[in-house]
Order: sequence, then structure tokens, then C-alpha cells
Amino acid sequence: MNKMFILNESANPNYLATICKIEDVFPIEGADKLVKTVINGYDIVISKDHKPGDIVVYFPVESAICEKYLSANNLYEFSEAFRNANFAEVEALVKNANDADNKDDAKMYTEKAKSLCGFFNKHGRVRMIKLRGQYSQGFVADVNSLVKFMPELADTNWETIVGTQFSHVGDIEIISKYIPAIKVNGNHNNPQDRMWKKRTKKLKRFNRIREDQFAFHYDTKMLAEHFREFSPEDDVTISVKVHGTSAIFANVLCNRKLSAWEKIKKFFGFKVQLYEYGNVYSSRSVIKNQYINPNANSYYNTDVWGTVNEVIAPYIEEGFTIYGEIVGYVPGSDKMIQKNHDYGCKRGEWKFMPYRITHTDEFGNKNEFELYEVDEWTRNLVTDNPEIADKIMFLDIVYSGKLMDLYPDIPVETHWHANVLARMKTDKDRFLMEEDEPMCKNKVPREGIVIRKSNDIHARAWKLKTLRHYGKEAEAHDKGEVDMEEMA
Repeated sequence: MNKMFILNESANPNYLATICKIEDVFPIEGADKLVKTVINGYDIVISKDHKPGDIVVYFPVESAICEKYLSANNLYEFSEAFRNANFAEVEALVKNANDADNKDDAKMYTEKAKSLCGFFNKHGRVRMIKLRGQYSQGFVADVNSLVKFMPELADTNWETIVGTQFSHVGDIEIISKYIPAIKVNGNHNNPQDRMWKKRTKKLKRFNRIREDQFAFHYDTKMLAEHFREFSPEDDVTISVKVHGTSAIFANVLCNRKLSAWEKIKKFFGFKVQLYEYGNVYSSRSVIKNQYINPNANSYYNTDVWGTVNEVIAPYIEEGFTIYGEIVGYVPGSDKMIQKNHDYGCKRGEWKFMPYRITHTDEFGNKNEFELYEVDEWTRNLVTDNPEIADKIMFLDIVYSGKLMDLYPDIPVETHWHANVLARMKTDKDRFLMEEDEPMCKNKVPREGIVIRKSNDIHARAWKLKTLRHYGKEAEAHDKGEVDMEEMA
């Protein structure tokens, strides 16, 4: 691998650039200059100039591409042309248009100026678009675009790095997840907020968390990009993906805050209890009660996770960590956790759906539950504690068995991965792909499905989202809307 292409450890695996080779192109009805190809499992509309065997760089939808790359390749739209490397040329044409003696000449110069620009807005966001009735899920460019961005890459042997995924080129982050730039929870520049920031910096905090005990949920990778990691013989479980906000509730060993006397005893070598089981709760990436600090403030106006934790925590046994999704409404309000996704909840109500459980012993060894065991644990929880039945949502497991038996009519010998993936994307009967979500009263598309391998020592999961859901996400981002996880 070329050492210039770096995959940062903290990078989101679903928002990486990839060096790819175009394998096939397919005609699009009614399009003379466009064709379709499949890259990383996604349908992409590209110029007819591209041919099978061409090596390209691929950027997935809802990623953000860095300014230096877009500028070097003159990819910013006309209204943002000042950001492009060729701005002087565009500016000259615009001046000619303004100085033109007639409308026809002015139009000619303007159109020529626009032709020298691209279609990216100032945020560098990659949008899913529809061309000639065909969805295009990503942006593709010739690898020479990377050389324009960074001339040091001129001698790269591209053939040798096909398949390489990266977040950085050299020390420059070329791609990241796109998140709209909006204000969150009011103006944090006002005097009161500045005082709050100053005060919180001075507060002494005690960290309760033991790294070997509590762990965030792994990033769920996109199935389309990783389906070749599956074999026809794999035993899998497929469940419905719901659209809410991630949450983690645990009862694990935590650091004890020692008294002054205990600190003295410890100093002189006497045995002191350093750890105790305690409740830990978090969003996808932020532990809400990590520190012992009676004066701490919550960033959120409403602590959704804290409210749910009060209900769930009493039922979690020592060593257990429950990962799941909170759906419905922000507790006690008329605001939905995800717009229009009520999942049968009334105003102010919510439900919690566990989808992963681990048990961690005192030495930090983790045991991963199989999906059927997660479902079993959840059902026993409700059976034994009917008082919380209306707060719990069960996993909707829609398939369990060998992957080859999912569609037995598809032959294993020829293009099995591509054919199975294509069928899964459009399976309306079993998975309700591209259909309305029946669990919601409002008309919203099903988000998709999640697939897991049975007896997987890595305890991984892969997600397959519907095109309609991608479209709704794109519309939300167009309006500057973000969800709770993006805010975090």
C-alpha cells in the first residue's frame, strides 16, 4: 500500500474514500452521455467516458470532501467558484458577460463560466442524486484528480492499491462524515454560557470508568461494501433496523472514589476496595455519568438517555451491558426522537429495543450474546417485569439460517454475491425494503435491515439501508436538520 493513503483509527468506516476499478458499465435508458456502474455494492451514475478497467476514487453519499481536493479539481459550484483553482478564468468570463453588448453574448460567457465549475456546495457534501430515473449513491472521479490535489502522488502505481480505503492523504483529512453546521441548544456564545464553560473547567472530576469494563458499540459497517466477507455457508441472523438514537446501559465494575482515610490506608499499603459495581449509561459516543461531580451540567436540554436509564438500570444484573435503540418521542414532549418515526408510541412516550448484550467479568473478559439470546433476555425481562412492558420493544428477527438458503434459487457458482445483494436490496416480501415502516403510524420508509454472523468471535454487524431512507436523510440534511447522535 502507498504510505500516503492513511486510514485513521478514529475514522468512521462508513465514510471512507476507496481506490476502485470499474468492472462493468450498463446503459441507462434515455441517457446518451451517462452509464451505470456498481462500486462497493452501490449503483453509481458516471460519464460514458469511463470504461471497464478504469481506476477511480470513490466517495460515499453523505460524506464531506475536503476543500483542497475540491478546489484543485474545480469541483465547487458556480456560486462558490471563488474557491476553485481556476477562479481567475471564471471571473474573467463573468466580467465578459457583464460587459457584453447583447443578451446572447452575455449568456454564452455565463454558460462557459458555469461549465468550468462543478456541483459541490461549500460544505463539500456528497449527495445521493437521481439521474434519468437512476439513483447514484456516491461520487466517482479519475485517480488523476488525486494527483491534482497532491502532486506527490504522480508516480503512484494505482493497480497495486486497488481496494485501498483511506481517510487521509498524507496529513490531510480528505473525507469525513457530513454533518450540517447548525446551532444546538441555543447560543453558546452568550455571557451565561461563557460563565458556564469557565466554571466547569474549574470543577474537580473523578473518573468512574474502567476501560476494561465499559465499551462503546462498534461502528456497524455498510453491507453493500463488505458483502464479500460473507460466504454462502455462513449462518446468519437478519433483523429489522429501527430509526432512533443509540443507547448503552451497564452494570459494571467502576472506580470507587476513596475517602481521605481510605487514601491514607492505601498509601501505607493496606488493602482498600478500589472498585464496585455501578450503573453506567451513555449515548452512542458520550458517557453521561462518567464523572462523579455533583455540580456537573448536562449539555442536552433533555437527557433522553438518563430518563430511559432510570427505567432500565434496576433490571440489569452485575457484569451486563445492554446496547439498544431508543425510539418514539423525547420523554414527556411532543418532539420525536427521529422525525415522524413514532414506532407506535403516543406523544411523550418512548420504547427501548435491546439489540446487543455482553457480560464482562471482574478481569475484563467479555462474553457476547447471540442474537437469539438477546431476544430471549428481552422477552424474559418483560415476562418477569410486566410493569415495564410498554417501555420495551422486541427485536424483529426476519431470517435465521444459512445465507445460501435465503434465496436458494440463486446459484452459488456464478456472481452469487452480486445477485444476492441485489435481491436483498429489493426484497419487499421478507424485508419490506423500500416499503413503508408498518411499526410507524406515520408514512415513513423502513430504514433497512441488519445482518449478523452466528458464532462470530468479533461480534460484528452490517447494515443495509433502503434508498428511500437515504433520500429522507438527504432531505433532512438539506434543511439543516441533525439527529441526537449527530449533535453529540
